[in-house]
Amino acid sequence: MTERAVTPLAPGAIIGILGGGQLGRMLALAAAAAIETAVGSGRADTDRLSPWVAAPAAAAIVVPLLLRRWWPVVALFGVWVIAAAVSFMDGRLVISTGSLFVGGTCAAFLLGNQRNATQSRAGLVAILVSSAIIAYNEPGGETGVYVFTPASFALAWIAGLAIQQRGARAEAAEQRAATLVRDREASTLAAIAEERAALPREVERAA
Repeated sequence: MTERAVTPLAPGAIIGILGGGQLGRMLALAAAAAIETAVGSGRADTDRLSPWVAAPAAAAIVVPLLLRRWWPVVALFGVWVIAAAVSFMDGRLVISTGSLFVGGTCAAFLLGNQRNATQSRAGLVAILVSSAIIAYNEPGGETGVYVFTPASFALAWIAGLAIQQRGARAEAAEQRAATLVRDREASTLAAIAEERAALPREVERAA
């Protein structure tokens, strides 16, 4: 079994959008968020921010993902804190920008994938609170948004947690197997040493 299969997803080795050139992919995601917002995709006339102000605000939400190499957990919390803050300025921006949904899903997944259980649970709280704030700040949002938005990202968190737990179980199984191998080797060496120690006595008795 390979190491990737038994360890949590590392900042520099994430599958999908975060793997294989993480920096370039995150820059592309930030650029997509900015461009999508600047051209007004899915935005209404009632939005509070002009496209040229909303574009850097949208990019700023996913920029913390670029900092995961140095601040693996803080960067993920930053995505949600910034998203909630931006929603107070423009309640429709975060909901209507598809690339921001992708970035939020990645952050939620990676928070669930944390090895530290306390950090992972704190991440779930941040996800639920921030997504509820985002849903609340959406102008004219329906009641279902208050349930659908947090639930969508909670599912991403659960997926990350499931992969982390599966990896932890596989790692524990490997450690148990390695311990058994070491114990068997130690027993074999002890038996060989005992036989070697007994050999001179057998020779003396035979003489």
